[in-house]
Amino acid sequence: IARGGWRTIISRTQDELTTNRNNIFREVFVLAHTQHLKNKDIYEGGSKLAVILDARGLESSEAVVQQLYKLQYAMLNAFLDIFVTENGKARDPRVVDYYGDDEPIELGPDENMHDTMIEVIARQAVKRGYALGGGIMSSKRVGINHKQYGVTSRGVIRSAMIAMNQVGIDMTKDEFTMKITGGPFGDVAGNSIALLLERCPGAKIVCITDATGALYDPEGADRQEMARIVLKADIHEFNPEALHKGGFMLFSRHTRMEALKQLYRKVERTDAGLKESWITVDEYYKEIDAVLFNVPVNLFLPCGGRPETIDANNWSKWVKEDGKLTAPVIVEGANSFISPAARECLQKNGVIIVRDSSANKCGVITSSYEIIANLLMSEKEFLKHKDVYVRDVLEILDKRARDEANLIFRRYKEAEGKLLYTEISAGLSEEINEHYDRLFGFFCRRTDLLEKPVIFNVLLRHMPAFVRENVRYRARVKKLPVKIQCAILASEIASTIVYNGGWEDDFEGSLTTYLEAHFK
Repeated sequence: IARGGWRTIISRTQDELTTNRNNIFREVFVLAHTQHLKNKDIYEGGSKLAVILDARGLESSEAVVQQLYKLQYAMLNAFLDIFVTENGKARDPRVVDYYGDDEPIELGPDENMHDTMIEVIARQAVKRGYALGGGIMSSKRVGINHKQYGVTSRGVIRSAMIAMNQVGIDMTKDEFTMKITGGPFGDVAGNSIALLLERCPGAKIVCITDATGALYDPEGADRQEMARIVLKADIHEFNPEALHKGGFMLFSRHTRMEALKQLYRKVERTDAGLKESWITVDEYYKEIDAVLFNVPVNLFLPCGGRPETIDANNWSKWVKEDGKLTAPVIVEGANSFISPAARECLQKNGVIIVRDSSANKCGVITSSYEIIANLLMSEKEFLKHKDVYVRDVLEILDKRARDEANLIFRRYKEAEGKLLYTEISAGLSEEINEHYDRLFGFFCRRTDLLEKPVIFNVLLRHMPAFVRENVRYRARVKKLPVKIQCAILASEIASTIVYNGGWEDDFEGSLTTYLEAHFK
């Protein structure tokens, strides 16, 4: 049982296509590995799908979207050709089936996966007879849309609050400065900005970069203007009139040709007012680089951008000649934004990093609970109870994010700083996954235990409060597929062992005692 996001990487130029082709295997491998670490709190293992769209020569955005949908529809049906089963066997006789078992793989929306295609994927999976039906894809209408509810960002901001406490800053009360990659229209960045505007009156967003350009404002981006565009438009729609003195904006899509050179628009706020200029591509990227690396802030939230943007070759820009850091706290909202080597070097120079598998795990947790809802309720039932179900899921997200962030810093203190934060994070995931593997195998061999009341209590503990407290849906939990019941048991017990402690060495002998103590 596995789940992970499906991203389509759009390549509009030959350079982009060459770079993306050269990097796609590493990208998907690193992302799948991160996904497996991230999925520790749910019953699905990690996976990832990455596809490159050759968009060279497609002049309009409409043409790109049309080609995007054609590619994704073709990939979907190829996927279903392989994984649609009948009585546990691959239905298509051309498929070589080594396992002879249903292999439930759940997809999630990632880069360039639009709501329209999400619904198409769910309907097509039902039509083709996929084992999970509409549960193949999360974030659909009969589900929990990630962007609408800002589920990933809730974990990012919760992790940031706990991390900033380590340097003496209370984000709910104190003034602090920050920079963000990923624009106000993006899911993770946009919802993070919305939460900051809502919860952190002293937050000053000094820098923002996204695909449409960049904003720098030494006094922090105007909150009222940011609230106007957040979750509605990218950063290029921010009104330059709202810039403070010394601030500027760069526009990647406002270009012109001059003497065979492509120039990019720049707008600055000076003593005399707004000043417009046009800069070369080299100057444009130099400015972007300066915004990312050189501007000093208290907190950096990378919530968008290509994997390993910060790597072994450029991490040193984070540390100034006097030893000061351009951002002492980094919370990774985007997957693999910092390479493993760069993470290690930054932390050895004093940077606190909450890595992706800890900071942005709430999106996949939400997707898992969406699939549980699909398995327990009809579409009509889910839509009727959606508000209360989502409310309970959001409470679970807050708890999972809080539990992990607090445990990371507690173990860091216990290790007296001899372990890196990201080492601790990876170690937690590995601990939970090791317990999960052992428990999953155990329950699959001992399905008779599913009839025990204490085991049923564990299943209920994993469910949102609405399911636990509703007699109708509570009864349906026992009717979940046995494989999924075993996986939920393994996941819930494994995460509780690590977050709460109290596990004994005698595995089988202590199992009942442990469950009765922790799952009353």
